[in-house]
Amino acid sequence: MSKQLLGASTNANGMYTAGGTENANLAGSAYSANAFGTATQYISSDGVISSLKVWLDGGAGGGRAVTWTLYLNGAPTLLSTTITDPAVSNSDVTHNITVAPGDAVYVLVTAAGGATTRYGGYSMIFTPTVANNFIIPGWCQCNNGRTTYGVPWAYCVGGYAGNQEAVRMPCAGTIDRLYVGLNSAPAGGTGYIYHIQKALGNTAITCSIIGPASTASDLVNSVHFNQGDLIGIKAELSAGPASKDCGWGVRFIPDTPGQFPIFGNPSGQPDTAAVRYTSFEFSDCQATEIRHGCWQAGFWYSNLYVRLDTTTGAGKSYTFLLRQNTGDTQMTCTITNGQDNSDLTHSGQTADFVPVDMKITPSGGPAGTYVYYSMMGNVTSPTAGGKGSSNIARKLLESGII
Repeated sequence: MSKQLLGASTNANGMYTAGGTENANLAGSAYSANAFGTATQYISSDGVISSLKVWLDGGAGGGRAVTWTLYLNGAPTLLSTTITDPAVSNSDVTHNITVAPGDAVYVLVTAAGGATTRYGGYSMIFTPTVANNFIIPGWCQCNNGRTTYGVPWAYCVGGYAGNQEAVRMPCAGTIDRLYVGLNSAPAGGTGYIYHIQKALGNTAITCSIIGPASTASDLVNSVHFNQGDLIGIKAELSAGPASKDCGWGVRFIPDTPGQFPIFGNPSGQPDTAAVRYTSFEFSDCQATEIRHGCWQAGFWYSNLYVRLDTTTGAGKSYTFLLRQNTGDTQMTCTITNGQDNSDLTHSGQTADFVPVDMKITPSGGPAGTYVYYSMMGNVTSPTAGGKGSSNIARKLLESGII
């Protein structure tokens, strides 16, 4: 059975607002409402969402509780978990939520009054009804002053500013079934035209939202991506719409069964002179290691790609190092006098409630830049553990046995 890991982490705003609620992404940003508005994303394949696991970097204080609940088409589901201080993690591995193409999903976070701000992340598992029909959810803001761009999973800061942002596909496959929705309908006759982009150019996958409509889809066109191809989404203005929050989703069918992409980007630029840390999926860059995602056991990762939105400058560089449980992994690459690099040699195994983040080290005063990551994920037996088990599972997957 094929499975897919979906993860989300937070920036400087924390995982919740004390005494309030906000909605967050299924994959990408674990905090959205007060910072960016609504956080709905769209499902592009039949399947089941399950195994919600949440980790915080400390308790909420005073015995206070914080609850995370998956919402489907505006209504709460049974997939929910509560962390009550002094606990720092919890999960719901009991409930399975059936979803279908076109469904709208987000995570509602509810925190008790006076709860201490904490950082961390959560993850879930998507199991497609038809094996290897994976999902790529996305979320961005559409700027009413210019063409804007987004990347899969999280908010694309540089894209909102008009930069043509994109991220590398860590595995090859076909993308189709584009669904797009706005947080509210644009004024009649105005709206946005959406294009899935490959190699910074428009593909045949496109749809338009023109008021009074608030959703649209393209269920006809498809495009194949090779490993390493650039992917992004472009939103063009049509007749002067207001700025809107945009959720979207596409289906991904890998060339090699079991392979799926994991995406991420910092919400701000790394420092050009000092080491910074950021969670893999989405967060600001910090001088200390206080921003983490939370993945779960049963998966391995490989094929790290890193892309910058500008070149580093001659003789200047950034080094990117994936860290797990505050220790170095073997996944690393350095970008010198360029925009791209990768580590296609190393791999690692995920674990439950183990924090994951990226260490970014500048050298020589490189140019300020936004950063976009991707890695390839693959499924193993849920009980597999250790390097040997991961390698055995990988060989079985590559041979088509599982």
